[in-house]
Amino acid sequence: RDLAYEAPVMTLSKSEVVEGSLRLTQSDGLGRPNALRVKFLNSELGYQADDAIISDAAAQTADGDYREEEIDIYGLSTREKAREAGFYFLERLRWSKGVSLEAANRAWALEPLDLVLITHDVPGWTARLCRVEAATVNPDFTAALTLVEEDAILYDAEYNLSEEQWHDTTLPDPNAPVPSVYNVS
Repeated sequence: RDLAYEAPVMTLSKSEVVEGSLRLTQSDGLGRPNALRVKFLNSELGYQADDAIISDAAAQTADGDYREEEIDIYGLSTREKAREAGFYFLERLRWSKGVSLEAANRAWALEPLDLVLITHDVPGWTARLCRVEAATVNPDFTAALTLVEEDAILYDAEYNLSEEQWHDTTLPDPNAPVPSVYNVS
């Protein structure tokens, strides 16, 4: 995927999201791999099975152990392409920021893989880019959506996920000093 060639098909605002239905999910630290083994058919070895291993040393240090996940991508035939795909999948598995919500019936038109912009003040989002993973129609005629947050950083063929991309909201920093009181008489 390349976000440069895709455009959001819909924008959802807070008024279109059913109150109390917005849920943010992410896997806990123990559920996130810090290494990925990509199995592919290497053309340089006569299309024999081969592995490309991508690991995040900083994440391994922070996590305190080595947690490897394995995926098969037999449609790739070079180590370079297997590593690029591995960078994407490891970043996606580490980031793992999911969203579920119910929206007004206009969201019925959404299909898996569509891009959506969401503006909602509870998580502090303004035009947050998300990809639809699943969409169903509820008996009350609202649309139930399962989405995953998107970011162009995931598609750049490099492993470069950082904390700066993780904390991205317009809400105030809870660790910032409290501003002093003024205009009090």
